[in-house]
Amino acid sequence: MKERELSSEEQAEFDAMFVYRHLTTPAQTADRLFPFWDYVGASTKADLRLSLLGIESMALYRQESSPSLFRHRLFPLYRYRHDRLKDETEFDA
Repeated sequence: MKERELSSEEQAEFDAMFVYRHLTTPAQTADRLFPFWDYVGASTKADLRLSLLGIESMALYRQESSPSLFRHRLFPLYRYRHDRLKDETEFDA
């Protein structure tokens, strides 16, 4: 295990044998517990990425949100996407 904190950059990082990782910076917070979840959230914008039972595109459940796009999926049941700028919605089941 290692823990490192850099107060001049306001950054904190914690790794535990590549299974758990936590990173905090002024721009974002990231968390991962392999293979159960990963999370990235931006503190300055409404950006969010969350995966459950997997990592990123290989996750059973994935949700992404930003000012311009919202999407989530539960593999293999459905996929939902909403483009907030174009006001378009897609749903596949």
